[in-house]
Amino acid sequence: MLMNSVEDLLGVVKKKFPMHASRIQQLYEEDKDFRALCGDYFSCVQGLSKYKKLSTEGQQSVQDYEDAMSALEKELHDFIFE
Repeated sequence: MLMNSVEDLLGVVKKKFPMHASRIQQLYEEDKDFRALCGDYFSCVQGLSKYKKLSTEGQQSVQDYEDAMSALEKELHDFIFE
């Protein structure tokens, strides 16, 4: 993952789960697994954005990133609603 600010990283996760911003902040501060998951999700969102800008050459990559993003969103959901 590129070095991005924590605010950028958390902003992406909080945008997905806007009603749970304080829980996300708390988990990020307290749980290293959640921090890693947030980093993975942020990287996935960035990668998906990049490949969506490409022409049809990137279509398989777009599908791969969308699948990964869905799986990561489920993991984030499980952490937040645990």
